Amino acid sequence: MEQDLSSSSVTMFKDFGAGLVMCGGTILSPKHILTAAHCITNDATVVVPPQNVSVYYNNLNRDDQIYTKVTKITPQPDYTNGQVDARLDIAILEIDEITLDNTARRAPIYSGDIVANQALLTLGWGQTESGATDTNMLRGTVVYAGNSTLCSQFSGDWQSNDGPQICTPNILHAHSSACMGDSGTGLMINNEGVLSVAGLVSIAVNIGESECGNDTGGQLYVNAGYYLDFIANTTGLSKEYLTGLTNDM
Repeated sequence: MEQDLSSSSVTMFKDFGAGLVMCGGTILSPKHILTAAHCITNDATVVVPPQNVSVYYNNLNRDDQIYTKVTKITPQPDYTNGQVDARLDIAILEIDEITLDNTARRAPIYSGDIVANQALLTLGWGQTESGATDTNMLRGTVVYAGNSTLCSQFSGDWQSNDGPQICTPNILHAHSSACMGDSGTGLMINNEGVLSVAGLVSIAVNIGESECGNDTGGQLYVNAGYYLDFIANTTGLSKEYLTGLTNDM
């Protein structure tokens, strides 16, 4: 399972002039990475040049990962057109083509329903608690999709877990959430034995406390399946390929 976790996840670093910001992403094809729009923008609406973003892949330990060049960045267009909103926090990176194998696998996009109490796996190389240093090893923790009663307190714009955002209230699994440095990394689901990407880490909502995993907070993830049209149009890949129904590009 460790190999399965690491094989589709990548580390990203954005150079914004004053230092590096770490995020993550998920391999969708030999040339495409799924990540969060806020990971590739400055001042919310300005997309950084491709040469300012570095992508590393193929190992659970980020110290041993391989570099690949980013050639093009495409955020969800409304995100960078003055409508900065966590519901639109999604982007596609085009990279120099990599070879897919056991250490670098593409993750199919999950486009089915996500019901309340659905178990999901959130991944990242970020902090394991607020104020901690980022980790060298990819880590994951189980989170659970919330219902309308729990999720409406985190966002008045949240619709349902089949809408633009997936909500995971921390109270459903105490001390278990994404944290700083995990942005853009995949939220995975077991889809009939295939680890598929249901969403990506976007923002944490903390109510009363600021620590990652606090019982009163929750996480909002962008729903990858909701944006399947955007992803297909941006990558030029068929929905059948993106969802794993075929390996023919």
